[in-house]
Amino acid sequence: MVFAPDPVELSSFAAEHERLSTSPESGFVRVLQAQLRDAKGVDMLRGCVLRRIDAEGTYERTIDSADNWYGVLADVFHLNLTDVAAPRGQRCGTASTPHTRSGRLRGSVQQRSDGTIG
Repeated sequence: MVFAPDPVELSSFAAEHERLSTSPESGFVRVLQAQLRDAKGVDMLRGCVLRRIDAEGTYERTIDSADNWYGVLADVFHLNLTDVAAPRGQRCGTASTPHTRSGRLRGSVQQRSDGTIG
C-alpha cells in the first residue's frame, strides 16, 4: 500500500476491494470473521478462535464444535445463523482446524451476565 498526501477518490480502491471481497485466495473470503465492540472492549471471532480484548487483557479460546460455533455467533454477536450452513472448510473441533493444531488457546473465556465474554 502506498500512502500519499494527495486526496484520492473512493473509486481508487474499487479494484482492490473487489479482489479482497471475492477472490478465493483472500483471507476475508476463506475465514469467517465477526467483531463486536462494546463500552469495555471488543469480541472477535476469526474462524474457530474467539477472542475478547478489554482493559484486563486478551482472552482467547478455540471453539470446539459446530454447535458451540453457532452458539457464539448467536450469544456473543447476536447473529442467529442456525438456518445457514457453516462456511466450507470451517471445521471447528477437528484436526483440520489450524488454530487447534497450533495450540493457540491462551486462557479461558466465559460469557458475562451483560452478554460480553471475558
